[in-house]
Amino acid sequence: MMNQEEHIVRNPPPSLIPRLHAISTREVQQVNPFVRAIEGEDFQDISRDILMMLTQCLFGDELAGRYLLAHLISSIQSRVGMEILGKMCLNLTNIPGISSGYSKSLYGILEAVLPVSYRLEMTLENLNDRQFMPKKDYKTGKLTSGLLQLAPRTNLVIDETCLEPGQLQSGGIEAVKSLGHLIRNQSVEADFQFYRLEYESDVAVLILSEGKSLLPSDIMLPLKPDPKTQEHIEETFKAAHQFIRKFN
Repeated sequence: MMNQEEHIVRNPPPSLIPRLHAISTREVQQVNPFVRAIEGEDFQDISRDILMMLTQCLFGDELAGRYLLAHLISSIQSRVGMEILGKMCLNLTNIPGISSGYSKSLYGILEAVLPVSYRLEMTLENLNDRQFMPKKDYKTGKLTSGLLQLAPRTNLVIDETCLEPGQLQSGGIEAVKSLGHLIRNQSVEADFQFYRLEYESDVAVLILSEGKSLLPSDIMLPLKPDPKTQEHIEETFKAAHQFIRKFN
């Protein structure tokens, strides 16, 4: 007979693992069912305005704005053997350092535009201490979740400007390997201690870094800022948020 502690471990309360009871369900074609379909001239106008907004947020670099827009709308279309069609991991380099707060402000814009997103600060502490892949806990008989268990069509923004000199421990090395595996194969490994299983994922990865990233990428693009825009970047971000609010 199980004692109370064993019973809680095997049957965690809703406060730890929320339950969602659905009376009825309806399949939708997109993440936000309340967003109206945009077609024709409206689509062209809005896409042009979004491109302009992204360009200004990237210090006036239109090429970077176009690549970023293409990245944001990318998703996996099919898998043919080892080829993953539709995957586009973008590494934007020459990003101002963490002290400037630029990467956090840029993510604020992306978060407001995207349906689902997550920002990972690539610090030594996060790499060494956080669990990136799901692992089987044989004491409880449960699979503990990992950071990379993200919903399909999630945009993962990896902020490498947070990385400072230091030593990666074994957990940090595994974290970097897990991130690289996700980027290259669009799959997440589950660690069952004696073996590993792969689960397919569809996560668009954007890497923001000062120099070339430690992680692999499909496209690496150095940011070429317009000096005239650098002085007014805070006002640019405020204007971008006001533009986005028009669609909320």
